[in-house]
Amino acid sequence: MEGQNVRCYSQVDGLDVGRIKVIRGHGPHIWFGGELGMALFRGGHFYSVKAEGPEPFGSVSGIVETPDGSLWLNEMRGVVHIPPEEIRQVVANPNHAVVYQRFDFLDGLPGGAQMNFTVSAAIEATDGRLWFATDNGLVWIDPAHIIKNTLPPLISIESISSGDVRHSTLDPVKFAAGTKSVEIDYTALSLSIPERVQFRYRLEGLDANWQEVGKRRQANYSNLRPGHYKFRVIACNNDGVWNEEGATLEFSIAPLFYQTNWFLLLCIAFAGFLFLVGYRWRVRQMASRLNMQFQERLSERTRIAQDLHDTLLQGLLSASMQLHVADDRLSPDSAAKPLVRRVLQLMGQVVEEGRNAVRGLRTSSTDLLDLEQAFSRVLRELAPSGASDFKVVVEGVCRPVHPFIRDEAYRVGREALVNAFRHSQANRIEVELEYATRHLRILVRDNGIGIDDSVLQSGREGHWGLSGMRERAEEIGGQLRVLSRAGAGTEVELTIPGHLAFGSNGSGWRPGWLARFFPRKATPDGVEKRERK
Repeated sequence: MEGQNVRCYSQVDGLDVGRIKVIRGHGPHIWFGGELGMALFRGGHFYSVKAEGPEPFGSVSGIVETPDGSLWLNEMRGVVHIPPEEIRQVVANPNHAVVYQRFDFLDGLPGGAQMNFTVSAAIEATDGRLWFATDNGLVWIDPAHIIKNTLPPLISIESISSGDVRHSTLDPVKFAAGTKSVEIDYTALSLSIPERVQFRYRLEGLDANWQEVGKRRQANYSNLRPGHYKFRVIACNNDGVWNEEGATLEFSIAPLFYQTNWFLLLCIAFAGFLFLVGYRWRVRQMASRLNMQFQERLSERTRIAQDLHDTLLQGLLSASMQLHVADDRLSPDSAAKPLVRRVLQLMGQVVEEGRNAVRGLRTSSTDLLDLEQAFSRVLRELAPSGASDFKVVVEGVCRPVHPFIRDEAYRVGREALVNAFRHSQANRIEVELEYATRHLRILVRDNGIGIDDSVLQSGREGHWGLSGMRERAEEIGGQLRVLSRAGAGTEVELTIPGHLAFGSNGSGWRPGWLARFFPRKATPDGVEKRERK
């Protein structure tokens, strides 16, 4: 009521304390107590007052606001004191959960709060004492003379056990292997009101934060892993004074055999062994596949060489012999004689090229055993006059290469050399062979005019050199890289993984990690690096 105006408030305005039992307050805010707790009225709206902890305020039948700003409640479970600093916080922020102190039968309260709907069950006397009506008589308290217990409780860890076995806490405890659950009993000495002693504990190595356990005096842990643990417990007295030092107990659980470090190392070693066996099996499988491809390729090449020799070359030779006969019968001044001579010359070139092709198709595995020698012979085939500065550089110890890989790699390198001699206009050409543990690398470089970018990307129309090299490299599991720029020379690099290049060739192959610790001795003619011009 304000003058002649009357306004009714309800749950729409935030009023949610049930039947109202008491209204008190000074200044701009008013306190309402009801069956469901207490509310603050401020600025035309009601706010329910929250209590810190799991239990909300119960029925409130009496409210006293003292001059220092604190609040005293006659609540169903006892007398509640809310300090002035908490009141200031809840007035500024109605969502603040207040910290309070409760007085009950342990403090001498004879009964519960009297629930009266006509008068307040709490009042402040002129001498400053506060009077509260209970269902078992009247009590008073003098807020100016409340004695606080400042002595923190003494804490003791009494025992630790697992199953039926209980251990003393004088020395560090060692549990047998397989232990998973432990129980720790502890207590605290506080003679004022021991029922109000509160505990917190923490197991270092398992708990990230302190566990709020209230009055409970036993800690239980299950599913513990082997290791070292440190248990700490602290407590506060009836007035909230904490013993922060607390008590400490160290214990350990022995591991089972499969939980030890040596067992883990054994498993790692066994897994590594399985990996190595699988790797070797995979390498042997790939080597066997390569051998089959090599045999198929060799058989096909032999058949083609035989067909070329028995059909095309024989036919060309027969035709050439007939032309020789015709040439002998023509008079020296015949007009057809120069034409016949020119045809004979062309047929001779065709026959020679055919023989070279057949020779290449029928090359045996021993002809290309040394890639260095094979590449060195290219100079005599492509530049007999030796016009270019050509050299072959070998790095690492020469190792036998798988025949199929060796032949295909040689053809990729030879194609690169053919391009360099015929098209690059270079005066310096170099082949570099690198025998490394992890790979075989063939690098052909020149200082010629380079390759145009469009040709490098898509190749020259009607020419299949670059695409053929890429196809051969892909077929043997290698990687081809061509670097060139107009006027800056060209580099063609073929890299083949070592387990493919040297995998199965009768050379007693060993994995790279084994070769690193037990290196193979160089053969008498092997050198770490050598050059041949």
